[in-house]
Amino acid sequence: MDFEQVRNLLKSHYDLMGLTFAILDTDENFLIAVGRQDICVQFHRVKLNRDNRGYL
Repeated sequence: MDFEQVRNLLKSHYDLMGLTFAILDTDENFLIAVGRQDICVQFHRVKLNRDNRGYL
């Protein structure tokens, strides 16, 4: 995967639509993050741990 190309595509979409994107590995490390805010990341990590549904 060309991470830089994917990041540029997601950044363009973020600039156009204002939607944030993140691609994580199986250990929840950010591989690509565009437009994310730390408060949102913390919320989803807590919710994931509480609900254990496997999504961020």
